[in-house]
Amino acid sequence: MKACCLTLGCKVSQYETETIAKQFKDLGYDISFNLEPADVYVINTCSVTNEAQKKSRQMLSKAKKQNPNAKFLICGCASQNKSEQFVSKNTVVIGTQNKSQLINLL
Repeated sequence: MKACCLTLGCKVSQYETETIAKQFKDLGYDISFNLEPADVYVINTCSVTNEAQKKSRQMLSKAKKQNPNAKFLICGCASQNKSEQFVSKNTVVIGTQNKSQLINLL
């Protein structure tokens, strides 16, 4: 199994994504921090600017093109502020709360 962990935004978000990736690795997943085919995508979104929000939505769209049957776990500021823009098939949106528990939602 492979997990693709993608981050848009600040250093805190990058650190959080690395922590989530470690949880997946501890479960035996191969980890990638690049957009490529995977079984699970974790996208840590950003909402600092309208452009960052747009890139967050585009990242989900691009990930779905890589593997439309994958599981998509969306967290971060953009998903907190505009969760309705990220909700779709095979997608779990949690916003900024409990990011460390994201893997439990899988």
